[in-house]
Amino acid sequence: MLTADGVLGCMLGRKIADGASGEIFEALDEATGQTVAVKILHPRHHGKKAEIRRLFTEGSFGLRLRHHDHIVRTLRMGDVAGVPYVVMERVPGRSLREILRERRLHDGELLRLTVAMAKALQHMHDLGIYHKDIKPDNIMIDFALGSIKLLDFGFAETRLKASLPFFGRTLEGSPAYMAPELLTDRRASPATDIYSLGCTLYEAATGSVPFPGLSDGEIMAKQTDLKLRPSPIVEVNREVSFLTQKIVLTALEKKISFRYRSADEIWLELARHPSVQYGYVSL
Repeated sequence: MLTADGVLGCMLGRKIADGASGEIFEALDEATGQTVAVKILHPRHHGKKAEIRRLFTEGSFGLRLRHHDHIVRTLRMGDVAGVPYVVMERVPGRSLREILRERRLHDGELLRLTVAMAKALQHMHDLGIYHKDIKPDNIMIDFALGSIKLLDFGFAETRLKASLPFFGRTLEGSPAYMAPELLTDRRASPATDIYSLGCTLYEAATGSVPFPGLSDGEIMAKQTDLKLRPSPIVEVNREVSFLTQKIVLTALEKKISFRYRSADEIWLELARHPSVQYGYVSL
């Protein structure tokens, strides 16, 4: 079992999160003296090839994407006796999921979140990488410090892999945040990440995903029903401006032809927002 501090080059401290695939510990990097986070494959997954591959994928993509203000910085990765680990920066704040357990976001916070995630996605997509698992659990926020960061690249894939035929490919991710075309033909694109962002922003504004259900099957049926639309945001949160709602709902369009196709298109909308034009939120 991988727990020896010296193996990682870190002095492990308290556990700060317990995710689906790994345990995350706060740690002291003995080489730099910095406080870091160390993600170690959960003991229940030892020997499971899919989970081992997922954590290796997260680390390898994290290293490629580490030079961006809105993506968690991966410092190094490795394994001991086949058990992988990833060492990352210790990100301040809480996950968006934790915040949403207490309250919804107001308009200014939604805009800051949209700006940060659009920047992160554009960087990823420019490098030919699709995240495929954007949701509140994978976004860390500290509004006071201006820190908003995307993390967890365990389901990410390259543009080349995404272009391959879908036959036999496993569906990975969270159905409540998946684009219809990802559920039907398994092919990712910039637009599929934008749809997931739309689901996340909708939940941040309303406290609920746009298409809830009691089972994955029910949720997937709603996601792929092109005639079904989410309830208006204003019915739940009247503080969200008209243009912010338009950005969220356009990202949530089920037909790709009506949805933002790239983060650049989101920028064009954001640039017209009064909060941006008057300097309350910067791009």
